[in-house]
Amino acid sequence: KFIPSEKFFSEIFLPIQRFFQHFDLLLKARVPDGVSYPLFKDSTAHVNFS
Repeated sequence: KFIPSEKFFSEIFLPIQRFFQHFDLLLKARVPDGVSYPLFKDSTAHVNFS
């Protein structure tokens, strides 16, 4: 039976989990028509989500 160590979670599992969370958010995000990605990125760089 494989019992993951704390090191496994901190060095392997958590970064993979974060990647998939960010990827999922990117799939849900939509840049409005007529707006370039750099403009969209600059306008949202300092947005705080709560």
